[in-house]
Amino acid sequence: MKKFFLLSALLSFAACASSTKLFDDSTSRAMDREALKVQVQADESQTLSSLGNINSAIAAYYHDNGAIPRDIQSLVPKYLFEIPIVELGIPGYRNARLVTVYPSTILRNGRVDGGKIKNTGGWGYVIRGHQVIAFVDSTAPLRYPLNPHAPKYWYQQSGAQ
Repeated sequence: MKKFFLLSALLSFAACASSTKLFDDSTSRAMDREALKVQVQADESQTLSSLGNINSAIAAYYHDNGAIPRDIQSLVPKYLFEIPIVELGIPGYRNARLVTVYPSTILRNGRVDGGKIKNTGGWGYVIRGHQVIAFVDSTAPLRYPLNPHAPKYWYQQSGAQ
């Protein structure tokens, strides 16, 4: 019975909304922009969280094995259920699980040099000695960083903020 009343209410609202204009065009555009902003923020937060999970999985792997994993795939399925999807919320980048393993020559002063990465929009992974860096393989800036003092570009991020 409740389902009938709920369905009836939804149908009545839909009929009313289609016969009358509830919002003017500028209000609708503003709502669309806000919805897009919220989606991009959610995508960025999810990717930062996934990067934090990858870094935690690398630490757990090292603790258990006394060695750095060769690549991110080595963490699946014991330390990560699966390789997470990179969601940048940027047109032109598709959500990807792609992992690119880089040589240590992409590092400058112990950090990823954005000018030397392929900009795949997936994950990047580099090992130099006992240093390992997992990063988002993108030179694009975050659109809505959670922390105003965090690095600006994706490849510079270290995980959950």
